Amino acid sequence: MSGRQPEELDGLFKRVPGLGLIAENGCFLKEFGSSKWVEMADPEKMHAWQDSVEGIMRYYQERTPGSTVESRHCSLTFNYKNCEDQESASRQAGDCASHINDACEEQRVKATPVEGTLIHTSLFSKLLIIMQTLSSLHQLTGQKAQQQRRSLKVSRKR
Repeated sequence: MSGRQPEELDGLFKRVPGLGLIAENGCFLKEFGSSKWVEMADPEKMHAWQDSVEGIMRYYQERTPGSTVESRHCSLTFNYKNCEDQESASRQAGDCASHINDACEEQRVKATPVEGTLIHTSLFSKLLIIMQTLSSLHQLTGQKAQQQRRSLKVSRKR
């Protein structure tokens, strides 16, 4: 499991065909043996809360020299680790998180400060993604175990 985007993981693991991967902390799943990514979150719901949150983040970015806003498929990040005035940037990030948490509460969005960054995630979507990912992993594990049992049976007959 990785916080990276599917495109990044494909580039990193292009020499390992058929590898099962999980991208963006559970938002995307590539099953073992497949080359296609499955989006576990509802894209329409993702874009609805991202539009609300991105405007707030851009407001704080304009007031925090050196900060950046990174948009991913399932999350937004306000990054202030390269700011010259870390104390002021940290305060701005805290204000940004409070603003998002208050303004977007009905959308079940949660902003969480994490050492030099502020990660924004839809809490409902994340819980749903985790449950779907666990279910998919359980299915994959079961399939893998069946394949291994078949392999063991074949090797025993030889």
